[in-house]
Amino acid sequence: MDFYQSQVDYYMEQKFADIRKHCLSSGEYFEDTEFPPGDDALFLKEKSIPELKWRRPNMLCNEPHLIVGGTSSMDLTTGEFGSPAFVAACSVLANHEDFWKRVVPDAMTQEWNPMKPMTYTGVFKFRFWRFGRWTEVVVDDRLPVLDDQLFGIRSTEKNEFWSALLEKAYAKLVGCYEALHNMDSGEILQDLTGGIIEPINLRETVTDSQSKDDLFEDICDSRMSGRALLTCWILLFLTDKEAETKGELGLVSGNVYAVNAVREIKLGTGLLSFFNINVINITSNNTRDTWKVTSYKGAWYYNVVCEKKTAGGCLEKNPVNCHTKTNTYVILSVTCNKTYEPVLCDSLNSVWLIHIVTHKQILLLSCHKIIQDIYKKFGRCKNNLQDTFMQNPQFRFDVTDTKVGNPPTIMIQLQQSESQIHRRVKQNPNGSIGFHIARVEINRQYKMHQPIFKWTAHPFTKDRSAFAKLNLPEGRYVIIPSMEEQGINRDFLLRVFCETNLTFCELNGEYPPKTCMSGLTGYPSSAISVNVVNGVRLFNEENELGNVYVKMTCEGVTVRSKTFRENSEPYFDAGAIFYRKENRYPVVFAVYHENRVCDEFIGQGTVSGNVEFQKQPVEVPLFAKNSWKAPKRFPGTLYVNVQTADSIKGL
Repeated sequence: MDFYQSQVDYYMEQKFADIRKHCLSSGEYFEDTEFPPGDDALFLKEKSIPELKWRRPNMLCNEPHLIVGGTSSMDLTTGEFGSPAFVAACSVLANHEDFWKRVVPDAMTQEWNPMKPMTYTGVFKFRFWRFGRWTEVVVDDRLPVLDDQLFGIRSTEKNEFWSALLEKAYAKLVGCYEALHNMDSGEILQDLTGGIIEPINLRETVTDSQSKDDLFEDICDSRMSGRALLTCWILLFLTDKEAETKGELGLVSGNVYAVNAVREIKLGTGLLSFFNINVINITSNNTRDTWKVTSYKGAWYYNVVCEKKTAGGCLEKNPVNCHTKTNTYVILSVTCNKTYEPVLCDSLNSVWLIHIVTHKQILLLSCHKIIQDIYKKFGRCKNNLQDTFMQNPQFRFDVTDTKVGNPPTIMIQLQQSESQIHRRVKQNPNGSIGFHIARVEINRQYKMHQPIFKWTAHPFTKDRSAFAKLNLPEGRYVIIPSMEEQGINRDFLLRVFCETNLTFCELNGEYPPKTCMSGLTGYPSSAISVNVVNGVRLFNEENELGNVYVKMTCEGVTVRSKTFRENSEPYFDAGAIFYRKENRYPVVFAVYHENRVCDEFIGQGTVSGNVEFQKQPVEVPLFAKNSWKAPKRFPGTLYVNVQTADSIKGL
């Protein structure tokens, strides 16, 4: 069991083991009083279908099973009332057995046993990821049936019922079956896997052949280790009349497709082997009357020969039949040029270190491939920066171990508490949420009180979650989540993922704490923030290039920048904040060349302790040490931004 599932909540306090034990002792099938059969279980508003009945699986076939012959994306169809988004999400899930087992735990113990029919109790359990925790939902096996067919999602095997029971459990969680039609496949995939959902806008992302190749590489990125789950749907622009109509390539407008694979296929052997084509394999599981024929009519819809690497590293040919109603290969360039809207679920593997942090406690962690989950409340918008926005919770993280010229990818997801988790209950709609990120001083340990840095803002959204994928250089960053509307508070879950080392914590303190020695040594009364922007002509006395870094010192506190290799004019962009007892002490900047045995001093400069705020960088010339009376000027110069405050809460 992975970390998330080690802590399971029980929906409506119904526990599978207790219910099963009671049914075995009473000899009766389970009847779920919390989600009884009827119109309320099906529809959001008052509606009735007199011909619809509720039947147990043993009334529909002779030998029912939870699962027949394993799971596959080809197992499911929409039925009369099934949600296309839910079917697409379940189809993708069915391709990943380990994820499927998280949602359907202990499947074999829930299976019908024809050798021991008395052990069957008609109770089933499923698990869904909701706001950072797995929730176990228990249902009975009474399913809606119309004209002797399951009314909702069903399997292509008439005696297989895992998909129909899963749909019922999810409908119970969100309120009713019809509520599933108001959800998109991304939300459902997140509830099924706990992954981070990444919507991809092809019209903005793919603008030329290079961006198309970048998208292909991103989807196949090794950081996902083949674990990304992907769905897509065809957008509607004009009217609802476009819905459920086939396009020129045979694909249906408004339909949701499960993406089974993204592959690079070689066009042939010999000289042709140097030419490749990128394709995606999609599945259409919808069988409504208007969707009976959904064969793809574009290029490469006949049999294609794919080449894939085996475990031994050899290449083998794998014929793929693409000319079917459900399994289709589409050229990626066709996908990018059409009105497709993919949704990528980055399913974060349990081999990565995963941590859940409680509402009150924040843990400081440093590890590879880490997800950090933070639960808190936020409010206050950015429209009034000084008065309200900076009062929101602030979270600090450090990006380290970056490769030269290749900043790591950081994925951030901010999810608000779901006011409509049960969609039959009339509650306040989702608020408009977003977050801002700023690169801050290397040594910042306390909250920011003024927006003194350049912020990267994520657009506010009223969706369940806001997502951003950024490439950030090495440094320390602060995230501030907020509501767009001022004065509205909402619980939230913040998740940050990075492939490299990532330390993460909340900035709880407002300013340095007073200690028992503060009365003797003094206590800071002001603050100064400096940022070394860049340097020029940072040679040693022999005019040699070196591995350059800078130290910033004030009142005995020293902060060091990273080292820039073989660079005489580095762009440092390194900051430090100092809480000062005496404004008369300057900030000293010392430049060194890093060596294996002993670092070589290049020169140092100072900024006065009482300098006023400067809009432009201050020019700081470099001199020899202790040479202020008879300064020995070195050729190097630093350019520094300076901001000061008369209070320790000023920055």
